Amino acid sequence: MTSELSSVVVMTKAEAEQTHQKIGQVLVRAGRDIGALCLDMRDRRGYEALGSKTFEDYINKKVTADFGGAQRSIYNYMAWVEVERALHASTGKYVQLPLRYALVMYPVREKPELLLEAYEKADSEQRLKVVVGRLLPKPKSKKQRDMTGEEGWTQEDLESDTELRNALDKIQSVYGKEDRNAIQNGIVQTRRREVLELAKCYAPTMEKIRLLVMAKHWSVKESVAFVNDSATETSTVEQLINWCLAEKSLHWTGMFGGFEISVRATPATKKKING
Repeated sequence: MTSELSSVVVMTKAEAEQTHQKIGQVLVRAGRDIGALCLDMRDRRGYEALGSKTFEDYINKKVTADFGGAQRSIYNYMAWVEVERALHASTGKYVQLPLRYALVMYPVREKPELLLEAYEKADSEQRLKVVVGRLLPKPKSKKQRDMTGEEGWTQEDLESDTELRNALDKIQSVYGKEDRNAIQNGIVQTRRREVLELAKCYAPTMEKIRLLVMAKHWSVKESVAFVNDSATETSTVEQLINWCLAEKSLHWTGMFGGFEISVRATPATKKKING
């Protein structure tokens, strides 16, 4: 063992620096390749063919289980490629940025004029942060977000707002994590007051009004009043469809003057609704 160790030729500083640079080059290529492949899998919905309902599930459960790796790194690589593609679309040039620069510019990737301004004015990471921070609109306060549901709530918000956090936990217990996240992250814009009102409903009522609230964006009060009402001979087709949406089976039937009226979601509609 001693003789084996003594036969090792220790790197010179020049060799070590050269090897270090090669490691960096390999990591950069691999990061961009991973980002591009994951974007393709997301945008072309390849995850569905592999049995995942959402891209997030695919990353969380399949990629990390099969190959390991940090989820945060994967999403960072995707952001890296998205920013470079957006810059290519704006400049007509193939731009390659350091990963840390791309992550700072990511919030303005969908605003070509802002992205270009940030790219042209930033000569350092710190300068880039200042420029992007100036270009971005000021974030809304929690009070403003409570009023509209726009932009949702952060984990820090929920740590200081136990009532809202408990309400979202109740919604998750009935609707599932995906719907909870859609509300919490502002994808389905729901005012704080509405979140609390929804969570106060009994679970069976919550289930009946789920699609009216989540898909039709009705208020809780309006949704509850609707499902507690009954169809009549003057009900419109749109109203009958909404009663269908209130049924877990997505199949509603009513009797009017000796005639049976039935509304059933098509398989395509069911798949779209149920994911």
